[in-house]
Amino acid sequence: MLLNTASLRGLSRSLLSRTTARSTPKFYFRLVLPQSTRLFSTRSCHRFHQSWRNLEKENKDEEERLREKHEARDRAREQARLRHAKEEEAEAESKSKLESEPETNAKAKKGKTRNEENDEDANLSEEEKEIRRELRKRAKASGMDPKNLKIVKIDLQQALNIAFIVGSGVLLMTFLYASNQREGDELSMQSFFINYLEKGLVTKITVINKQAVEAQLVAGAVAAPSGGIAGHAPGEGYRGGHPTVTFTIGSIQYFEDELNRIQDSLQIPINERIPIAYEEKGTWINYLLPILPTALLIGGLYYLTMRRMPGWSWSWRW
Repeated sequence: MLLNTASLRGLSRSLLSRTTARSTPKFYFRLVLPQSTRLFSTRSCHRFHQSWRNLEKENKDEEERLREKHEARDRAREQARLRHAKEEEAEAESKSKLESEPETNAKAKKGKTRNEENDEDANLSEEEKEIRRELRKRAKASGMDPKNLKIVKIDLQQALNIAFIVGSGVLLMTFLYASNQREGDELSMQSFFINYLEKGLVTKITVINKQAVEAQLVAGAVAAPSGGIAGHAPGEGYRGGHPTVTFTIGSIQYFEDELNRIQDSLQIPINERIPIAYEEKGTWINYLLPILPTALLIGGLYYLTMRRMPGWSWSWRW
């Protein structure tokens, strides 16, 4: 009985579907078909479509969340990469700064030294600047530190004053020494007559400048030179390999008269008497010593006078 009922129900449904298919097109099924002719419910299909749309919406939301999450992660990674790059750049910059600091200090120091040198050379002439540059080059070539090189400024007026004082002192000492030496070592005319002439030791007499007498003696009359010092007695010496004695006279006439008197007393023949020669000669010391005191006095007065005059200054810088 159940089988018959099911068969009838299936047959009725097939007939109904055939009738509907013949009378109504497919694409107007939902619009034209009256509600009374629908023999089955469409609620399940509606729910399926609604569930499908909800699932698609959830999938889209999930994809959006994943996309935002990935974008946030990428942004975080990019920020971390940029931060790391900045740190590396800062570290490299600090390292290069530390490495270049000595060189920078050296350059700054060199520039400062040049500025100081330029400031020092600002008030100098071109010739003086050239001299300074040459001195610095020589100091660098010899391994010296140009900073330790001190360029001394010499005042020519002060240098001339010192030179004048020192020169005057030297000339005065020379004059005094020569005067004392001449007075202490000079042989007197009477000593010459007694010690040399009367003993027959004189072979030739030369009158020099009408003031001095140089007598040539026989060999062995004077001790031989020792250690560069000729003779030991006052006035003794050597000239041309012959021993000599030298002394001063006040008058040539008086000297000749005394010489003739002594030779007469010794009964020396005229043709055997000592010959006398006359010479005119002298050294710069002989000419300078008489006028030295006067020259020193005039020079001192000139110096004092010029020093008191306003505007008299001459300086030379090196």
